[in-house]
Amino acid sequence: KSRHDIGSAGKSGEGLGWMFKEFFYPANIIDYVRVVLLIMAVRANTGFDFAFYYSISYLLDILDGPIARVLSQESKLGYYLDMIIDRISTCICLYYATVAVRRDGSCVSPFM
Repeated sequence: KSRHDIGSAGKSGEGLGWMFKEFFYPANIIDYVRVVLLIMAVRANTGFDFAFYYSISYLLDILDGPIARVLSQESKLGYYLDMIIDRISTCICLYYATVAVRRDGSCVSPFM
């Protein structure tokens, strides 16, 4: 069973209740914490604070998949949530790296 399989819970006639349980899977809660940490990183006043919050978010990203697999709580929500947060995280990091390089008078053309 892969992380993006819904599983058989929805097919057994339990209604939509099984879907809402996915919101509270530990791996998904870790992803929610990652979003908060990324917001804190963006709002950080120093480069050290940004690196601190971003690094914790990155470390949590390493943990969420294995936790979902160990607990047999893989879900489509978790799959997409993790993927979207990863893309946002990468964009944030690249943006701030670009700003830092351009601010320091690097060889990057000002027309980029």
